[in-house]
Amino acid sequence: MIGAGAAAARPVTSDAEMTGCRPDDAAAALSGAPSAHATLLSRAGAVMRDLALAIRSPVRLGTIDGRVVLEVTVRPGDPAPVALAASARPAQDHALGRVLLAFSPSPVVDAMIGGAYPERLRRSLGTIRLTRFVVSQPGAAPGAVAMPVFGAGGALLAALELEVADMPDGLHGARAALAVATGSLSRQLATTHPAEATAV
Repeated sequence: MIGAGAAAARPVTSDAEMTGCRPDDAAAALSGAPSAHATLLSRAGAVMRDLALAIRSPVRLGTIDGRVVLEVTVRPGDPAPVALAASARPAQDHALGRVLLAFSPSPVVDAMIGGAYPERLRRSLGTIRLTRFVVSQPGAAPGAVAMPVFGAGGALLAALELEVADMPDGLHGARAALAVATGSLSRQLATTHPAEATAV
């Protein structure tokens, strides 16, 4: 079960409001190129390693390439990641994928999961856009919290997901640490050359 916290009062009414940038900018930011992935990984590696060690829990980085979520996991003590791989998990079924969908323009979401997705999912994505995080609690498996990573102009570049083994007690600390990590990575990527940053 995935929840996103309490929604703010004002509804989101357009893709520009949803993503923080125009739909064409967001689509460009999510187009995959090997050099862009390398740039993302080079900035994210140290952030992911520090977060995994601080919380003693796996951290995942994800981005969208066409209709596919690409992701990589760093566990405590792992070296920096060197490559992204296609996720075996449907995007709407996990925290990382839902954050990416929530901040993507409607054509990207429609292409990935179909235009007739359930109203419950639409409401969930709207709530994530307002709260800027999502929590997953998949039963017996560890829970997770995920947040977006933005670049220059507010374009969505990626998302980070942190596993939380001791739900709900560990959620507050994990969410605070993840907010620091995503903020740091967003600041780094915002200063990257536009040709590199917007190609992710």
